[in-house]
Amino acid sequence: MDLVYYSSLFAVYYSVYLFTDNLNGWDFRATLFLLAIWFLIDSFHMAFLATGTWSLPSVVNQGLFDSYLLKPVNCFIFSFFNKFEPSSFYNLLLSVGFLVIVAFKFEITAIELITFICIFPVALLASIFLRVLFILPCFFLETPYAFMRLFMTLKDYGTSPSDIFTPLVRYILGILLPFLVIASLPAKFIVTQNMETLFVVALGSSLISIFTIWMWNKAINHYQSASS
Repeated sequence: MDLVYYSSLFAVYYSVYLFTDNLNGWDFRATLFLLAIWFLIDSFHMAFLATGTWSLPSVVNQGLFDSYLLKPVNCFIFSFFNKFEPSSFYNLLLSVGFLVIVAFKFEITAIELITFICIFPVALLASIFLRVLFILPCFFLETPYAFMRLFMTLKDYGTSPSDIFTPLVRYILGILLPFLVIASLPAKFIVTQNMETLFVVALGSSLISIFTIWMWNKAINHYQSASS
């Protein structure tokens, strides 16, 4: 299923660039870097994060979260990274392979490679905190999956070149709900070395990290133990 999703995204952009050289300043090379980053992060989520996040609402609603709190490991890490999905490991390999092909096909420079190595962890952390943020309503609401479905809808904005949006939308998706920080803005910075883009990536990722950690602490305090 993931392979079909990745292939369809690539096919859409390949078809678009058959008829134009750029999308509001984004050429095919920059867009392929966007897709490479997106595929890597999405495959990481499917392998390490998806099972934990989708099961957490049931764990909380059934009062089983008590056992998570008693684990001799960090509760945050265990809540979301408690199961590895072996079948998704192939997606990781495919994503790495796609990145390697793009790098060799379009002759990635040393500066671009160093930039990628430095900025990818930031984008990955931002994507993790974004996903977690949309899971946390399960501690407060009886219908927690609504926010998870909202996340699945909004995350597709991250697959789009940032400059196709209006300034207001770029502000929202770059700083307030930084879905563009997952792949679009990192890809733009890798190609352009634009410092304004780097500032938005740093600001958006920092704000979502701080806010999600704050919400996590609120959620833990709000949780009603099954024994209480």
